[in-house]
Amino acid sequence: MRSQDTKCDICDRSVSEIREQGEGDGTGPQLNAGGIWICSECMLDFSTRRAVFEDDLQLEHNLDSLVGKNAGAIAMTLNLPYVKPIKVVIDGAIAVQESLRSPWTFVTLDSDGNTLWLSPDRKSVVRVDPEGNLEVQTI
Repeated sequence: MRSQDTKCDICDRSVSEIREQGEGDGTGPQLNAGGIWICSECMLDFSTRRAVFEDDLQLEHNLDSLVGKNAGAIAMTLNLPYVKPIKVVIDGAIAVQESLRSPWTFVTLDSDGNTLWLSPDRKSVVRVDPEGNLEVQTI
Protein backbone atom coordinates (compact mmCIF):
# COMPACT_ATOMS: atom_id res chain seq x y z
CA MET A 1 0.00 0.00 0.00
CA ARG A 2 1.33 3.44 -0.95
CA SER A 3 1.92 6.06 1.71
CA GLN A 4 3.27 9.62 1.74
CA ASP A 5 6.71 8.06 2.20
CA THR A 6 6.52 5.80 -0.87
CA LYS A 7 9.28 6.79 -3.25
CA CYS A 8 9.75 6.32 -6.96
CA ASP A 9 12.30 3.54 -7.50
CA ILE A 10 13.82 5.53 -10.38
CA CYS A 11 14.10 9.15 -9.16
CA ASP A 12 13.68 8.49 -5.40
CA ARG A 13 11.07 11.24 -4.92
CA SER A 14 8.25 10.69 -2.42
CA VAL A 15 4.56 11.45 -2.90
CA SER A 16 4.92 14.64 -0.87
CA GLU A 17 8.00 15.79 -2.83
CA ILE A 18 6.20 15.25 -6.12
CA ARG A 19 3.19 17.24 -4.89
CA GLU A 20 5.42 20.04 -3.55
CA GLN A 21 7.18 20.29 -6.91
CA GLY A 22 3.82 20.37 -8.69
CA GLU A 23 4.94 17.80 -11.24
CA GLY A 24 2.97 15.11 -12.97
CA ASP A 25 -0.51 14.33 -11.78
CA GLY A 26 0.44 14.65 -8.11
CA THR A 27 -0.61 11.11 -7.24
CA GLY A 28 2.95 9.95 -6.63
CA PRO A 29 4.52 6.65 -7.57
CA GLN A 30 2.36 3.80 -8.81
CA LEU A 31 3.26 0.11 -8.59
CA ASN A 32 3.79 -1.26 -12.11
CA ALA A 33 3.39 -4.85 -13.29
CA GLY A 34 7.03 -5.59 -12.52
CA GLY A 35 6.63 -4.52 -8.89
CA ILE A 36 8.49 -1.25 -9.39
CA TRP A 37 7.24 2.00 -7.85
CA ILE A 38 7.43 4.63 -10.61
CA CYS A 39 6.15 8.21 -10.70
CA SER A 40 4.31 9.68 -13.68
CA GLU A 41 7.30 11.82 -14.69
CA CYS A 42 9.67 8.84 -14.84
CA MET A 43 7.03 6.75 -16.60
CA LEU A 44 6.54 9.48 -19.19
CA ASP A 45 10.31 9.72 -19.68
CA PHE A 46 10.63 5.97 -20.19
CA SER A 47 7.52 5.82 -22.36
CA THR A 48 8.72 8.53 -24.72
CA ARG A 49 12.22 7.03 -24.96
CA ARG A 50 11.11 3.44 -25.12
CA ALA A 51 11.82 1.49 -28.27
CA VAL A 52 8.68 0.69 -30.22
CA PHE A 53 8.89 -2.08 -32.76
CA GLU A 54 5.58 -1.88 -34.63
CA ASP A 55 6.51 -4.58 -37.16
CA ASP A 56 6.04 -7.37 -34.64
CA LEU A 57 3.44 -6.84 -31.94
CA GLN A 58 4.11 -10.31 -30.54
CA LEU A 59 7.74 -9.41 -29.81
CA GLU A 60 6.59 -6.17 -28.18
CA HIS A 61 4.29 -8.23 -25.96
CA ASN A 62 7.19 -10.58 -25.12
CA LEU A 63 9.34 -7.56 -24.26
CA ASP A 64 6.68 -6.28 -21.84
CA SER A 65 6.49 -9.71 -20.23
CA LEU A 66 10.21 -9.47 -19.35
CA VAL A 67 9.67 -6.46 -17.07
CA GLY A 68 10.40 -7.57 -13.52
CA LYS A 69 12.32 -10.70 -14.58
CA ASN A 70 15.88 -11.01 -13.28
CA ALA A 71 18.97 -10.89 -15.48
CA GLY A 72 19.96 -14.46 -14.69
CA ALA A 73 16.63 -15.84 -15.85
CA ILE A 74 16.63 -13.75 -19.04
CA ALA A 75 20.25 -14.62 -19.87
CA MET A 76 20.24 -18.32 -19.00
CA THR A 77 16.87 -19.83 -18.19
CA LEU A 78 14.12 -18.45 -20.39
CA ASN A 79 13.82 -19.84 -23.90
CA LEU A 80 13.62 -16.53 -25.78
CA PRO A 81 13.99 -15.84 -29.51
CA TYR A 82 17.32 -14.15 -30.24
CA VAL A 83 15.83 -11.43 -32.46
CA LYS A 84 15.35 -7.71 -31.91
CA PRO A 85 14.08 -6.30 -29.57
CA ILE A 86 14.41 -9.38 -27.33
CA LYS A 87 18.06 -9.82 -28.43
CA VAL A 88 18.93 -6.40 -26.97
CA VAL A 89 17.43 -7.35 -23.60
CA ILE A 90 19.20 -10.73 -23.62
CA ASP A 91 22.55 -9.04 -24.37
CA GLY A 92 21.90 -6.54 -21.56
CA ALA A 93 21.00 -9.39 -19.20
CA ILE A 94 24.24 -11.20 -20.04
CA ALA A 95 26.25 -8.03 -19.30
CA VAL A 96 24.40 -7.56 -15.98
CA GLN A 97 24.89 -11.22 -15.07
CA GLU A 98 28.61 -11.10 -15.94
CA SER A 99 28.95 -8.15 -13.55
CA LEU A 100 27.63 -10.43 -10.77
CA ARG A 101 24.20 -8.78 -10.70
CA SER A 102 22.03 -11.76 -11.75
CA PRO A 103 19.14 -10.91 -9.37
CA TRP A 104 18.72 -7.39 -10.81
CA THR A 105 15.39 -7.03 -12.64
CA PHE A 106 14.64 -5.68 -16.09
CA VAL A 107 12.84 -2.31 -16.15
CA THR A 108 12.85 -1.03 -19.72
CA LEU A 109 14.50 -0.80 -23.12
CA ASP A 110 14.84 2.72 -24.50
CA SER A 111 14.95 3.87 -28.13
CA ASP A 112 18.75 4.17 -27.99
CA GLY A 113 19.08 0.46 -27.22
CA ASN A 114 19.94 0.93 -23.54
CA THR A 115 18.43 -1.46 -21.02
CA LEU A 116 17.70 -0.44 -17.44
CA TRP A 117 17.93 -2.88 -14.49
CA LEU A 118 16.87 -2.38 -10.86
CA SER A 119 18.77 -3.79 -7.86
CA PRO A 120 16.93 -6.15 -5.49
CA ASP A 121 17.10 -3.55 -2.70
CA ARG A 122 15.71 -0.91 -5.12
CA LYS A 123 18.54 1.48 -4.23
CA SER A 124 20.47 1.30 -7.50
CA VAL A 125 19.90 0.99 -11.21
CA VAL A 126 22.30 -0.08 -13.91
CA ARG A 127 22.01 1.13 -17.48
CA VAL A 128 23.55 -1.15 -20.11
CA ASP A 129 24.35 0.44 -23.47
CA PRO A 130 24.27 -1.53 -26.75
CA GLU A 131 28.03 -2.16 -26.50
CA GLY A 132 27.61 -3.83 -23.10
CA ASN A 133 29.00 -0.99 -21.00
CA LEU A 134 27.40 -0.62 -17.57
CA GLU A 135 26.63 2.58 -15.71
CA VAL A 136 25.50 2.08 -12.11
CA GLN A 137 23.52 4.85 -10.41
CA THR A 138 22.32 5.08 -6.83
CA ILE A 139 18.70 6.21 -6.60
